Amino acid sequence: MLLGIGLLTLLIGIFALNGEHGPTRFWAGLLQNSTFFLMVTLASTFFICVTTLAHGGWQMAFRRVPEAISMAVPVLSVIVLVVLAFLIFGNKGHIYHWLHPEGDRVLEFKSPFLNAGFVSTMTVITLALWSILTIKLRRMSLAEDKMLLDNDGRKALIWKGTVWCGLFAVVYALSMGSTTPGSG
Repeated sequence: MLLGIGLLTLLIGIFALNGEHGPTRFWAGLLQNSTFFLMVTLASTFFICVTTLAHGGWQMAFRRVPEAISMAVPVLSVIVLVVLAFLIFGNKGHIYHWLHPEGDRVLEFKSPFLNAGFVSTMTVITLALWSILTIKLRRMSLAEDKMLLDNDGRKALIWKGTVWCGLFAVVYALSMGSTTPGSG
């Protein structure tokens, strides 16, 4: 039912917002909301990684909740990617003024990295890494439940989890400020 309400309001937003600023408000709101929910779900993956890296055992009682929330990262990544692709390649320069840097010396200077190709490539790479690492961490957690391990097997599993969580933490830290969808 909520999905239907969301789709209905999306259609109303597309057709009802006429005028000079209507489309800009619609696309800016859509980008902001999709990015917000992506970041909230990504925070769940970050929580799992940080508590794993800290060897925190206290979170094991409710670890499945942030894992379940984090599984929305791949779905929301696709949504953000579609919205961002439409904004960048759909000639929506009124949201991203850097798409048309002509006449602005600062934007022209930044154009080697602040252009549609570079921003799109970095966004795709970032969203793909976030999604792949989130799925990998979830699969490792589910596989861990099925394993009967001796002491050496547990140590190997803890090390494997630490490596993957550390990789996610590095990707998260490097990408969060510079290539999050809509930055620029």
